[in-house]
Amino acid sequence: EVPLLAALSHARRAQQLVRRKRLEEASADGRKAVELAPDDPRTHFWLGIALANLKDTEEARRELETTIQLSQTNSDYALQGLGAKAQQELRRLQ
Repeated sequence: EVPLLAALSHARRAQQLVRRKRLEEASADGRKAVELAPDDPRTHFWLGIALANLKDTEEARRELETTIQLSQTNSDYALQGLGAKAQQELRRLQ
């Protein structure tokens, strides 16, 4: 599915940008990823991580909570593991 592939491309780029500390760009790519695939937990996770690094804890928390909710409804084991990672990140925000 083309929109999902495009969204995952943006999410992957957000991940790489977070690692490079290019956080504004990471959040922009994360937002685009969520826009293209709002039902995929991976898009919300990387947007949440970018926002957490930008110290936007309220919005980061919402994105990570969405990651957890979406991963719980997904039968893919890897995506369920992403929910556990999101829970760890939420604990760091407290």
